[in-house]
Amino acid sequence: MRAKQRGATLLVGLIMLVLLTLLAVSAINISTVNLHITGNIQAQVEAAAAVQQEIEGIIDNINNFNNPQPIAPKSVGNYTVAVQTPVCLYAIPLKKGYSYSVSYVPEETTWDIQASATDSQTTGVSTAIHQGVRVLLPPGKCP
Repeated sequence: MRAKQRGATLLVGLIMLVLLTLLAVSAINISTVNLHITGNIQAQVEAAAAVQQEIEGIIDNINNFNNPQPIAPKSVGNYTVAVQTPVCLYAIPLKKGYSYSVSYVPEETTWDIQASATDSQTTGVSTAIHQGVRVLLPPGKCP
């Protein structure tokens, strides 16, 4: 009886080693895929932050709404950010008696700002953001 069982231990041991090797290779592949996914998400978030930074810069300057002009693309970190000229969507005149210090009644204007960021050098990530903004302006500034 003992003579028949001598090779079974070796065979079971080899099968177990193959299974453990397959398990280890699968774990390495899964962790590599997860690392790539995390890197892509990080690049997307960085691109969105670069776009948002430029949009905030546009919003910060009232002249971008009084007299909208084309805006040149800028480099922010690894990203090239292109901001479109702000577009006035509509204007709502405020009620009379708004202020005693100005002779006109301002309009509450609603603007659309579009911007996009691309990174063609390393990650190839691209993102676009639309942001709406309301600005009080003198009448006639919204075509």
